[in-house]
Amino acid sequence: MSLTAAAFGLLARCFCVPILVLLIECIALGWLHSSLRRLLLRPSGSERTDLICFLAYGTGIFPLMIFLGSFGASYMVGRLVNLGLLGLTGIKLRLDTGSPPLNFVLYYFMFSFMDYWNHRFFHVDPFWYLHRIHHAAAAMNPLVEHRNHPAQHALEPLFLAWPMGLIAVSPEYLVWLSVLDQFYQLLVHADLPWDWGWFGRWVLISPAAHRIHHSAAPEHYGKNLSVLTLWDRLFGTWYDGSVPVSQLGVDHETYNQRGAFADIWRDYRVFFGHLRRSPDGLRRAASKLQLPS
Repeated sequence: MSLTAAAFGLLARCFCVPILVLLIECIALGWLHSSLRRLLLRPSGSERTDLICFLAYGTGIFPLMIFLGSFGASYMVGRLVNLGLLGLTGIKLRLDTGSPPLNFVLYYFMFSFMDYWNHRFFHVDPFWYLHRIHHAAAAMNPLVEHRNHPAQHALEPLFLAWPMGLIAVSPEYLVWLSVLDQFYQLLVHADLPWDWGWFGRWVLISPAAHRIHHSAAPEHYGKNLSVLTLWDRLFGTWYDGSVPVSQLGVDHETYNQRGAFADIWRDYRVFFGHLRRSPDGLRRAASKLQLPS
């Protein structure tokens, strides 16, 4: 992959795509009802946190660390898997169909599957404490996509790096996927009522369905976790009920009051405090990832 392609991917993800989605939402809802107006003129405490996280991401330092770290982790995971299997069985596991487009399709299905379990993993204790700042957003807007804890980004390659290590996918395809995925993620976090009809029920999670995922209602907790609705339906986390979303956020009144970095630092302390009190936190988290009977 060329340096130009990598630079294009980072620039598009950090600035071009967010601006495009904010404009799409503004056109769809009108200026007076758009999150762009709120973010620019009257940001709430929650929206100030969204802006700070977006600007921290948009500086290029944070995404570059994630970008390089993820690719490095992918290479390491792939090498460890291949070397381990080669040493134990003599099998070199790296799937290559000979067709770059088909390799990409297989990669995306595997990536979306791992992404589903990565997301589900961060919805159980103690790892929930590294994810709940994302759910503490009191209103939807595209920048909520960037409202994430740095420690979550550091741990995610443990799940998300496997497809790149096991499937021979072209780096150029990954750059375009990165840009398109960023567009999609920003769009589903926008304050849009779109449900996309059958496509939103059976193919991709819609903005309306993802809004349910951010709902504060107990009936909605842990629902609609994936990008492809296939995985939610297959593993029992698709929400098919009729309870409307009346409030967003988490049941923790101290968020969005002291600033983004104070919230991030507190969640670090809470997370490590839980690990100290329960050293088997990883085993307990895994035990909670129960499939429906």
